[in-house]
Amino acid sequence: MVRCPDGYVPPEAIIGVFAVGPEGRATGDYLRNPGHGPVRDDFSRLESPDHWLGWLPDTPGRAVRARLAAILAEQVEGAVLEWMKVVDQPVFQTVGVRAPADSGRLIVRRAALAVVLAFGVPVAFAGAGDTYQRVLLGRGQPGPARPSP
Repeated sequence: MVRCPDGYVPPEAIIGVFAVGPEGRATGDYLRNPGHGPVRDDFSRLESPDHWLGWLPDTPGRAVRARLAAILAEQVEGAVLEWMKVVDQPVFQTVGVRAPADSGRLIVRRAALAVVLAFGVPVAFAGAGDTYQRVLLGRGQPGPARPSP
């Protein structure tokens, strides 16, 4: 269950919706989301571009996920990355020089990748017996986390 009314909600976390008529009012019709279920990782935007990512130690999705999980674990003891989604097109930068012996080859000097992410980390709130999922979206200003009923 994703309990973050002020932020990104993964499509799988949406149980269903009430249809809204042309006047902007609910019609009373309820549409169940056939894709509702456990939230899954989605790296399709990261892995579909035709850009050289051979400098990463693993597949792009697994490499970014592993690094993010390590960063979270370093910052918050016991933090667990439950799911991660690339929610916008990644930006790539590769810098190099032409090989002196073969002008058709490039010697890569630097490579970078910028990715906008949403990810879920369970967070226990002080005084609350339950664990809530904090959904973080890697853009804009983060809002305060608060438990939802």
